[in-house]
Amino acid sequence: MHWFVLVALFTTPADLSPHVIDGYEPRTYATLADCEKTRAGMTKFLDERVTNPKTKYNVFCVRVSVDGYLEGVANLRRKTGEAS
Repeated sequence: MHWFVLVALFTTPADLSPHVIDGYEPRTYATLADCEKTRAGMTKFLDERVTNPKTKYNVFCVRVSVDGYLEGVANLRRKTGEAS
């Protein structure tokens, strides 16, 4: 099982280490296409609105894989008598 997380990291004059800014927290998506669509829109939005040349940002999608999740769900369903 996997999903995609949209991440927007910023560096600002006040904090040079990469960090998340309020309102731009990571968001999850079921497909890479959905994540990439939002990434493109957010990048365009930031390109138009970030005016301080010392503020840098990067918006990207991360694939998150979870091994064992489906097996865990099936095991729980067996324990509760629900058909998998």
